Parts: sequence; structure tokens; C-alpha cells
Amino acid sequence: MKNNNSEYSIGEISKITGVSASAINYYVRSKILESPKKLSKTRSIFNETHIEKIKEIKKLKDDGFPLKLIKKRINCRSTWIRSQEPDFFKIKSANCRYS
Repeated sequence: MKNNNSEYSIGEISKITGVSASAINYYVRSKILESPKKLSKTRSIFNETHIEKIKEIKKLKDDGFPLKLIKKRINCRSTWIRSQEPDFFKIKSANCRYS
């Protein structure tokens, strides 16, 4: 991996994280992931923070969390509690703003 000031294209970040470019673009459009720096209308530059967030999103998705709750988790850093029922998730949070 490059240093902390490194910049990545969407193709590079897709290869590093194992998440498709279209999924990454969806995360940005849905405000699950912070917008990358724009170089032009069609070219964006991502950084190490984006890589870590995408890896976190991927892990939560793999663990069965729906994107709606992943967005809340990413945006407020809340504490999550999963109940015994397989499809029931609760968020225990303080001072969170949901967009």
C-alpha cells in the first residue's frame, strides 16, 4: 500500500478493496462514503481513508448488515448491537445525525 498521502483511481481502489467500481460509486452517491477529490467531471481521486471505509463497508455487508444501517454506522460511529433474531438489528447511539 502507498503512504498516507497517496491518491488512487477508482480502478485501483476497486482492486485493493475487492469492491466493484460501480458499488463504490453507489456508496458515494448514497453518501455512505465521503466524496473523493474531483479532478474532472469523470475522474476522481481516492485516498487511504476511502480504502479503510470501503473495507469496513464490505465487512459489514459480508456480516449481513443492510446498507441503510451501514450508512448510519459509518456516519455516526455508533455502537451496534445485534439481537438473537437473525434479521433484527438495533443501533445504540449518542449524538448521531442521520442523513
